[in-house]
Amino acid sequence: GITCALQIANTAYGFELPVTVGGSPGNFHAHIAPAMPNVMAMEVIEPVPPEGIYTSDGTFEDGWAIPGNKPGTGIEINREALARAAVQTITSMAGPSPFGRRRGAGLYEVPPSAEEKATAAGGTGS
Repeated sequence: GITCALQIANTAYGFELPVTVGGSPGNFHAHIAPAMPNVMAMEVIEPVPPEGIYTSDGTFEDGWAIPGNKPGTGIEINREALARAAVQTITSMAGPSPFGRRRGAGLYEVPPSAEEKATAAGGTGS
């Protein structure tokens, strides 16, 4: 989140290290980067929101991200477009547990159960 990003940037600044911001679609980071004195670059994944799910009043001009004047990050969610983009069926490509974190997730000693594997392979859930 924003607070963590600022904490990381502040720690890096204390060691005279640069930081980059990125990993979010659009120009979300154009609003937080000016608060960090050691920002080196901003990664932009999708300058134009996919499927009209959200809008942003920020722009890009000559390689610069220009934050807009709307409150917060300037992002407005289009609820109807978001509902249309909702995933209806979870595919087997989602892995052994497509329904969120399960007990022991990420631990090798707690492998997915046979039921979890079967559910994921079938693309259905209970």
